[in-house]
Amino acid sequence: MKYYLIAGEPSGDLHGANLIEGLKKADPAAEFRFWGGDRMAAAGGAENSPATGLVPYGIPDSGETEDDFRTTGGELCAIDEEGMSARATQAQEELTYAGYYSTSMFPPVELLYVTGTENDALASALQSMWSTTLGVNVMLRGVTQSEYNARMEAGNYELALQKVTALYDDAMGFLDRWCSEDEQNLISYENGTYDVLMGVARASEDPVARTAFLHDAETMLLGETALSPVYFDGTAHMLRDTLRGVYTDGFGNSYFAGVRANTD
Repeated sequence: MKYYLIAGEPSGDLHGANLIEGLKKADPAAEFRFWGGDRMAAAGGAENSPATGLVPYGIPDSGETEDDFRTTGGELCAIDEEGMSARATQAQEELTYAGYYSTSMFPPVELLYVTGTENDALASALQSMWSTTLGVNVMLRGVTQSEYNARMEAGNYELALQKVTALYDDAMGFLDRWCSEDEQNLISYENGTYDVLMGVARASEDPVARTAFLHDAETMLLGETALSPVYFDGTAHMLRDTLRGVYTDGFGNSYFAGVRANTD
């Protein structure tokens, strides 16, 4: 059996860890993915962490430092309590500016997703958050993969959950799909400056300049579109504070060949 757990605060992380331990005793073959904290990771869950950008951790940067692309680019999506509160306030202001002075005036919206996956739990959590924070009524629409693909390609959706992956271990793989003419650009994003940034990055032979263009492109994309990353897939690992050098790629693989003593 596969399980997906979501915890929004420390006590939930603790209860989730206890639940994982109990279920593992009853079903040793059980698989767990979670969105929570260190306790569930220690209990053996595969972590999904809140997204701080579109490109996940583990994707290489320019190579000037050991930092990966996400660490260098920083948090483009606020995940702390203060940042989330500011985003909620901004969303409420945008609704008012659009003429929805009362949430009862805002029509119900549909969230499209592929059912039978972790999306079921995620869609339910998002529905609850939007209702509690904004008073917006979100109707869940879980469909098969084929129906989902057909509706997305036809642009027949209001909100949709989509897993973004890359075929290669590079930030370009997460960003090039949003170019104007790319067939994977299902949100129909069109920005000539973004296309130029991606084109220059694609042609650049200087890794530092190339990566800088990609960082600018990611910032522009998330600042201008209704594209909102929710979480990163990940595989939990632990390393002593006295060691360093674990390399984790964008596919969830960790490499320990370069681990060495931390002498800083």
